[in-house]
Amino acid sequence: MKAFVAEPGLGPVATGIKGIYAAMATGFVSKSGNAAVDQLFSRGGMASLLRTIWLVLAALSFAAIMEYAGFLERILRPVVAHAPTRGRLILAVNGSGVGLNVIAGDQYVAVVLPSRMFRSEFERRGLAPQVLSRAVEDSGTVTSVLVPWNTCGAYISGVLGVSTAS
Repeated sequence: MKAFVAEPGLGPVATGIKGIYAAMATGFVSKSGNAAVDQLFSRGGMASLLRTIWLVLAALSFAAIMEYAGFLERILRPVVAHAPTRGRLILAVNGSGVGLNVIAGDQYVAVVLPSRMFRSEFERRGLAPQVLSRAVEDSGTVTSVLVPWNTCGAYISGVLGVSTAS
């Protein structure tokens, strides 16, 4: 690694800082002699996460377009009309979180959009924001790893080497 980051005129501190940045950006290869340690610490850095980052950015852009174009309000009206009770409203939030995990492919969308969509309805009905937060958590967060094309499911199955259904 020193040969990669060493430059004439750079002191040891600057060379160390440059080495840390290079390892964070493009990865690090451990050669400790212990296969388990080498496999754990040898990774591709932030560059290896670009596909996941692009997926997150695309999903959040989709969510922003949906909200600003008024599509979310259009979708929310019939859902709220069929949820006259507190329990049904919470069930609608849960269904939205799971559905958005499947459709949008990103946990952040499945957490942020239902929170924004249902916030005014929860306020109107006098329900605490903590109830909305809990409902979003119960659906948007925990189901994201079960969807193979979701960023969480893709990342976890890629890192752990197991299918999302496992």
